[in-house]
Amino acid sequence: MIAQMSSKSKIYHRPGCRFINRIEEKSLVSFDLDDGRIKYLKPCKCCCNIKFLYNGYRENLKDVFRDLPIWTELKEDYIGVHTDWYNWRVSLSKSSQDIRLYLEEWNEELQKDLLIRVDEIGKSKNLKTAMRYIAKEERVAFYPCKYRKYALGIEYLANKRGVQIEFDDTDLYILTDMAAWKISYIQYFNRYKLLHCPFNEKPLTMEEAKTAHYHVQRDVEKNQSPYNHLEYIVKHDEAKKLMQISYKKLPKVTKQQKKYYRQAENREKRNSIRRVWKLFEELESGKEKYGSRF
Repeated sequence: MIAQMSSKSKIYHRPGCRFINRIEEKSLVSFDLDDGRIKYLKPCKCCCNIKFLYNGYRENLKDVFRDLPIWTELKEDYIGVHTDWYNWRVSLSKSSQDIRLYLEEWNEELQKDLLIRVDEIGKSKNLKTAMRYIAKEERVAFYPCKYRKYALGIEYLANKRGVQIEFDDTDLYILTDMAAWKISYIQYFNRYKLLHCPFNEKPLTMEEAKTAHYHVQRDVEKNQSPYNHLEYIVKHDEAKKLMQISYKKLPKVTKQQKKYYRQAENREKRNSIRRVWKLFEELESGKEKYGSRF
């Protein structure tokens, strides 16, 4: 974030401060708040505080939170953000001008709220970063803990591809046109495992998919995120649909795609051989039944 000051002063100002207009243009100096210069300077008491940031950003909160049930209140040294799931505090470091975000968590033993520092926003100087982080956390709060990081991306991809999904604690169930899939979080290895259950005669419902028998999908790379697994599922089913038409329509760009193409080609050869042998068997059975007239 850019700050401004007079070359004749050691006091710097944030954008929008009314005192910037009083500085002569030839004396106006702009610099980045992250360049380390501010530790030798003094912050403006008017604009370098949480109240100034809140009042300047208040109108944008509707766009950030949209339909989320979130309300804010300005305290003396922090902004309180209250939701159905969490209570947050946003404060400002006077020395570094970094935005600091805290999550309030009730402690039964001490019978009071403890503040847990949220480090994911980094050393941001912008209030927007903290508010957007809060909005994102609230949108995924009802998802299982291990899937919250990927939940919005999974929902978007599933809706885009017309795939049914349902979260169930450590598992994510996925229904496509071709098969049922399950992504399971394995806590011991701290990774997500992909399992597959192809449809036999008819598609499964979501309730049936939860009790179906799955096998591990072996050709998936390890340490993949749930979103990566969903991308694999979409591509896998697209390839299956192409194979029903002709395996020759399968792509052969990547190493893995070439491998699948060879597998499909060999599978088609085996099926062709089976069809020929079946035809011979039918001819032989016809000879036995009708004799030489066949």
